[in-house]
Amino acid sequence: MRYFGLWSMKLIVLGLVIALTSSCGNMNVVRHIEVFVSESMEENEEGNYEVTGYIKTNAITTSEESKNLLRTDVKLIEDYYDLDGNYVKSEVSHSRSHKSDISITDGGFSHKKELQEPSTIFIPEEGYEQFRMKAMSDEEKEIVEEHVMSYMKMLD
Repeated sequence: MRYFGLWSMKLIVLGLVIALTSSCGNMNVVRHIEVFVSESMEENEEGNYEVTGYIKTNAITTSEESKNLLRTDVKLIEDYYDLDGNYVKSEVSHSRSHKSDISITDGGFSHKKELQEPSTIFIPEEGYEQFRMKAMSDEEKEIVEEHVMSYMKMLD
């Protein structure tokens, strides 16, 4: 009887492993390496949002999606400036989230660290308010990726 119980348990575990791997088999992975500038906004007393400055960003965003799983991974370096172009702060962050319909779970993490000097690359020092992301070459993407990944070590 004990042998039968152990054998049944092994079959159940094997079935779960096969189900999990087959359901995630057709994984669609999308990865973006980007350099951009966005407006920072805050809510005023009337409840309206107003532009308070600009954020220079270097980012690596990866999303993985299958029939039953969605996973995202975002690595950022952000330099914050006020409306007059004065440097405010920088942040490096790494966040990951996932949602699985099979194991009925969702979760993830978010780590952030504030820096004391501008840290983004490939964005001009002046006139960045009008900066528009251009199509980066593979070499530029590789440089941005290495740059962002070097800052991720600060979050360990």
